[in-house]
Amino acid sequence: MDDVQALIERIRKSVVAEAEQKFADETFQHLRYSLHNGLMRDPDAVACLTGDCGEIMKMYVKFRGNRVENITYITDGDACSCLCGSCTAEMAIGKTTEQLLEIRAAEVIKRVRRGGEGFEKCALLAVETLHKVVENYWIARTDSAVVKKRAREPRFLPVRKGSSHMQYSN
Repeated sequence: MDDVQALIERIRKSVVAEAEQKFADETFQHLRYSLHNGLMRDPDAVACLTGDCGEIMKMYVKFRGNRVENITYITDGDACSCLCGSCTAEMAIGKTTEQLLEIRAAEVIKRVRRGGEGFEKCALLAVETLHKVVENYWIARTDSAVVKKRAREPRFLPVRKGSSHMQYSN
């Protein structure tokens, strides 16, 4: 039995060593430990978006003053989604709301040193979710009923020929 366990441990170490070589050190840490992954109690703002492929990215943010004190994410996507969510969250810590809006998907891709269409879509979803969190935070902090009402107004689609009612989407 000890031989089997030793073999399993050697295989595990080999896989870890291979992954460390394949990915940048920071990237590997995000994948291995899923940094910033999970729910947050009592966040100041939350946003949830769905990507083109159907994966969901949800982010929770806690601010101190006007800077991100803590941020977590949840995704039902693959390792690429986890990596982009974790990296985006890491980039957001300590930034002001204005600085959060300056974060771009290209920066996430550059930081994780990975490319390809899958990474681009996941990075874009993570960054768009972060930007939506900022929007939701601003709306929640604003006392203006006009801003809140405008955010809730449905967007009307053109009426189809022969249809007698308006269609809308949220």
